[in-house]
Amino acid sequence: MIKYLVLSLFVVLVSCSDYEGKADFIPDEDDMALLLADVYEVEAAISQAGRSINKEDSSFVGYYRQVLNGHGLTKLEFDSAVSWYSANPLIFADVYDEVISILSERDAFLKQEMSKERDQKSDEMALMRDVEDLWKGKRKYKLPFDEGDSTDVFLPFEFELDSLKNGILRLHARYKFGKANELDSASMKMITLFADSTRDTLVYHIPKSFKSAAGSLALPLKDQRSLISIEGLLFEHDTAKVSDVEINEVKLTFIPTVFKGPDIKFNEEI
Repeated sequence: MIKYLVLSLFVVLVSCSDYEGKADFIPDEDDMALLLADVYEVEAAISQAGRSINKEDSSFVGYYRQVLNGHGLTKLEFDSAVSWYSANPLIFADVYDEVISILSERDAFLKQEMSKERDQKSDEMALMRDVEDLWKGKRKYKLPFDEGDSTDVFLPFEFELDSLKNGILRLHARYKFGKANELDSASMKMITLFADSTRDTLVYHIPKSFKSAAGSLALPLKDQRSLISIEGLLFEHDTAKVSDVEINEVKLTFIPTVFKGPDIKFNEEI
């Protein structure tokens, strides 16, 4: 019993003596472990970049200073802290064990995040492979078709579908007005018919531009509604005025997905 009491008293006396001369600015064990872990990560990043670690190098000093600033220490205070811990190897050994633990946790977290990112990219690639182009008409148009043509050319379209649901439907085209154009405005229209006999009508107002400009309509298909038909007009305009316009890159795409995000704006400019 006396032997154990003497041993316990010796441990307490050693512990107390270890902390003698410890300045107030020197971090405690937990904070020192975090600091050393941050310094190690900076040095590891520089080493992985193929550069030798020279603590006099200006770029390294900058990263080094950034870490110290984050912990509220100057370089002189940091050097003093390292010296103090080095002079107390028993305490420093505990700090070192904590550094290893911190770095292991960070490494595991990083690997987990990288795995999530790879899975997300894999899902996105799989999703892109499932994108379906529903457009069955021409991809390019020039209005008027001939000089003698009527201006009453709306470019109507209509497609029957095999019950689409859970995804995003998008109609896209690029428009470029010519010098002979008299129109002040025009529009693109898409009408969707669902199996429950409901309809959605989307309209995109085409800005008058002599440079090629993209326009699109996007409709999220959710609530388990099944889309069975799409119709509309690629170019709705004032028939009393001459239309001089080039239309190209026409697409009608369906992106299957379980819709979880906020509603997409119906009229979308790109």
